[in-house]
Formats: sequence, C-alpha cells, structure tokens
Amino acid sequence: MGEEEAKAHLIQIVIDKEMKTGKYKDLCNEMKGDSLCSICLENFTTESPTILHLTPCEHLFHAGCMLTWLQTSMTLVTRV
Repeated sequence: MGEEEAKAHLIQIVIDKEMKTGKYKDLCNEMKGDSLCSICLENFTTESPTILHLTPCEHLFHAGCMLTWLQTSMTLVTRV
C-alpha cells in the first residue's frame, strides 16, 4: 500500500468511526450551531441531496468539504 492509499484508508477509518453520515433532513435534529458548513460556508437545506458528516462535537459538514479538510490537515475541524 502506497502512502496516498494509506492516508485515504486512515481518513475513511476516521470518518467511519468518528462521524455519522447522512442527509441534512436526517441529521439536522442532532446538530448544534448554524445550518451551514463551516468549511465552505454554504447553507444546508432539507431538500439537499448532499451527503453530510456529523462530527462528535455535533456540527455538520459537507462530505466533500470534510474529505478535503482531512486530506490536508488530518485533524477534525474545530469551530471558534
């Protein structure tokens, strides 16, 4: 397994173990804070088909935004 494959595998483990995954309408009752992705600052809507990740701190992020974030920093996003 190459370095990039190992990193992708580790990221998937973090996502699977630490986050809930689903659509906004299914996760919105469990979240805290604003109804927007703290990475791209786009609002979530109940009609959106986009897959989201709910972190242990109960904040939502677009799956693509979270993946990009973890590929760069390997730490969970924190909100200030």
